[in-house]
Amino acid sequence: MLHVNATVSLYGQHFADALLGASGSNDSSAAPRWLLQPGENAEVTFYVRNDDSPLCPALQFGVELQATGGWNGSCSTASLTLAPGVECRVLASIVAPLSDTQGTVKLTLSAARNSSTAFVVPLGVAASCVPQAPIVALESPSTFANATAPAQIGIWITNVDALQCEPTEWTVRMNDSRYTLVHSSVMSISPRSTALLQVEIALGGDADVELAVVDTAAPPKHDAVIVAVHVTKLAPCARNPLTIELGSASVNVESRSSALVPLTVVSSDTNPLCPTRHVSLASQADATFQRTMQFTTAMFDVPPGGRVAVAAQLSAQSVLLPGLYNVSFITGDDGNTHSALLSVNARCRIIF
Repeated sequence: MLHVNATVSLYGQHFADALLGASGSNDSSAAPRWLLQPGENAEVTFYVRNDDSPLCPALQFGVELQATGGWNGSCSTASLTLAPGVECRVLASIVAPLSDTQGTVKLTLSAARNSSTAFVVPLGVAASCVPQAPIVALESPSTFANATAPAQIGIWITNVDALQCEPTEWTVRMNDSRYTLVHSSVMSISPRSTALLQVEIALGGDADVELAVVDTAAPPKHDAVIVAVHVTKLAPCARNPLTIELGSASVNVESRSSALVPLTVVSSDTNPLCPTRHVSLASQADATFQRTMQFTTAMFDVPPGGRVAVAAQLSAQSVLLPGLYNVSFITGDDGNTHSALLSVNARCRIIF
C-alpha cells in the first residue's frame, strides 16, 4: 500500500509541511488551495512511502505527472523502487498559465502488482485579490502550564491569500465560555507569510480547549478557523541537581599519553515546566599529581529528564601512571562538584 502526501513551494519559500499541515487529495474538483500569479513557477514535492509489511518485496512503479487547465509540469523521475517502510520524494516543477485558470497537478503511480494510485493537488491562478482560508496549526498539540499561572499557547498562522491581497490582521477568541482569555496577540500577516501568535488562557485544571482564530476586519474577509489544544496543569518546577555518570569505571591509556573518559550528564528534572539546563563543565585540578581534564564539549544544553553524552581528556603534567584516580567535575549550571573514582590501565606503546 502506498501513502502519498504533498507540499508546495512558491518563490523558494516552503509553505506546507508537517507543522503547517496542508496536503493534496484525490479530489480533482476541490477548490484550489494554492493561488499562483500568472506565469509563476512553483515546485510541488510528493512524499511517497511504501506501507507494505516488512516481509513484502520492494515495490516498483512508474511515475507520471499530468498538469491540466493550461498548466505545465515536469517530474524529477519516471520510475521508483521502494522497499517496505521506505519514503522518497518526487519533485514536480510547474508553471502557471497566463490566464486566470484553475487546474491540477496529478501524480499517478502505476505498480505492476497494484492498480494505479493518483494524487491530486488543486492549484489556481489569481490575477486579483482572492482571500483564502489560512493554514492554522498549534505550536504543540498539548501544552503544560503552571498550576498557578495562565497557560501559554502558540499558534502558527500562514496567510495563503493571493499576492494582490492586503495583509490580514489575525487574533484569537475563546470558543468556550468556561475559560478566560487572558491575552491574545494581534498579528498582521502578509500573503505567503507565516507568523506565530501567542495566547494566554486561564483555567482551573486539565482541559481540552477550543480556540477560534479570527480575522479582525469588519466585516471579516475570512471565516474563523477552530483549533483544539489539550492543557495539562502541573505544579511549579522544582529543580534537582544534575548528576554525572562515567561511561566506564576504567580506561586504557598508552604510556606517556592521555586517557579519553566518556561522561554522561543527566537531568533528573521530571516536570516538563522545568527549563532546559545550560550546562558548562570544568574539571578540578589535582595539585598532587597535576592532573587536568579537558572536555571535548564544554558547554551544552540538557532538557528536563535528558541525558547528554560528552567526553574528556584526562592528562597529567608528567607521565599518566596506572592507578585509581579521583576525578572531579563542576557543573556550571548549579555549581555542584561531582567526584568519581576512575581506574587507569597503562598499556605499552612500541615506537619504531
